[in-house]
Amino acid sequence: MAHRKRGVFQHIMADESIKLIRSYLPSEWVIREYNHDFGIDIVVEVFKYVDEENLICEAVVDMFFVQLKAVKKADISLVKVYSRKNGRSIVIY
Repeated sequence: MAHRKRGVFQHIMADESIKLIRSYLPSEWVIREYNHDFGIDIVVEVFKYVDEENLICEAVVDMFFVQLKAVKKADISLVKVYSRKNGRSIVIY
């Protein structure tokens, strides 16, 4: 007898980890998910508002790649990440 489609716990955790990342990053940053897992799970492009009304954003740094590791409980801390090209830094929570 064939089984119905199943969602394993690891897949649910992976989906939840992407939701968690989205909740910590600024809403103007663009997050793109990779469909196939080859070590890179998402790509993040950093944007910054350039007008006083916060209606227009421009990209301010290159994209960076993220590999997510889903765990049941995480300790979240502030980390400063430095660019390899121009010395600018961005803060990742």
